[in-house]
Amino acid sequence: MASDGLHSPTFPEHALLTCIARHQLGESRTAKLRGLLSCSLDWNYLIDTARTHGLIPLLYRQLSSVAADYPDIPIATLRQESLENCQSVLHLLSRLSEVLAIFKAEQIPVLLFKGPLLSEIAYGENSLRQAGDLDLLIAIKDFDRARCALERLGYQMTPPLTKRQERAHLAFHCEIQFQRDNGFTVVDLHWSLSPKAFPFALRVEEFFERAQAIVIAGQPAYTFDREDLILFQCMHGAKHYWSRLEWIGSLAEIVRRQDVDWPTVIARARATRALKVLALGFYLAKSVGDVAIPENVLRTLDPDGAINQVANHTLESLFNPIEIEHESVMAIRKNFSIMDRKRDVVASLLRAVFVPTLSDWQTISLPTSLHPLYYALRPPRLVKVYAESILRRTHDSAQPLTAMLPRT
Repeated sequence: MASDGLHSPTFPEHALLTCIARHQLGESRTAKLRGLLSCSLDWNYLIDTARTHGLIPLLYRQLSSVAADYPDIPIATLRQESLENCQSVLHLLSRLSEVLAIFKAEQIPVLLFKGPLLSEIAYGENSLRQAGDLDLLIAIKDFDRARCALERLGYQMTPPLTKRQERAHLAFHCEIQFQRDNGFTVVDLHWSLSPKAFPFALRVEEFFERAQAIVIAGQPAYTFDREDLILFQCMHGAKHYWSRLEWIGSLAEIVRRQDVDWPTVIARARATRALKVLALGFYLAKSVGDVAIPENVLRTLDPDGAINQVANHTLESLFNPIEIEHESVMAIRKNFSIMDRKRDVVASLLRAVFVPTLSDWQTISLPTSLHPLYYALRPPRLVKVYAESILRRTHDSAQPLTAMLPRT
């Protein structure tokens, strides 16, 4: 890690995005930002990459403070995108009020997380994360009632599942989407915090027992307590191999803004077999976000320094343009190094290879009587996906080096 705690990517566009990925820059980061703005920047590439990493609102916020001195900054473009994001957040919050009201009427306990709420917790403003969807956590026993409540509001489960598929999905996976407004409004309904293919042993019931009260969109609601939120953010980032810079930035801001109970978060990580997951998240937050993580905490979580090396590799590949299937064996292989137990590695691999997912059901349509065949058809379908991926990579690697650089 760099001595000043700030990772230094190769391209100035990447360095600039890493620099702005926080709520307040401070003097040193502002000086670094000004230095980077003096470089020759590919603004189309930079904005596209910022969008991919969920950083458009933060990019606009940080650049607007210095835009008067740098006429090349396309500040009007960023302002327009940020305004559209604010409008999308307001739309989501209005829909959230409706959902909370009907869940309350139906006496369905629910926890909110991610989305605009995470932006509020991490940055103190609900529109500094790119709007996506609304994430709700319920107990699995309440799934049918929650689905009916959402359907009364005009939402439809997407994709639609047969009863047999739904039972399998509830057993092995953790969420499904409900959409309305022609797909413009999306509710991600969760009954678990991770799929069986990525073991995370903290029970949903424990999150409800420790939930903290909040107010969002003028409505009282509940969300994760501080230590559960930190642990979940580390797990969520690891599950998706930390492929978005904003995830690191928001974790760093949560740790910075909260009075973390370090022994408690370590104890919960140990109980959930997520010590390495927590260590990786803390290393990334320390490097990208200048967060002060106590050295004794890092030594406890990573006594041999192995996860520190994983963090270095994660940062080096953060802007890698190669696409990887989120539910693929390759993605899970990347996470093997941060699973605490070897048996979880084996279970994760087997589930990823054999347990059908939404994409299998959408790709291959079988009658209910032949549902067990999905378990046999998934491995050859994965082989086909990987073969196509290898061919694409082979083709890409054959391109001239200049074609792979971010600037034209």
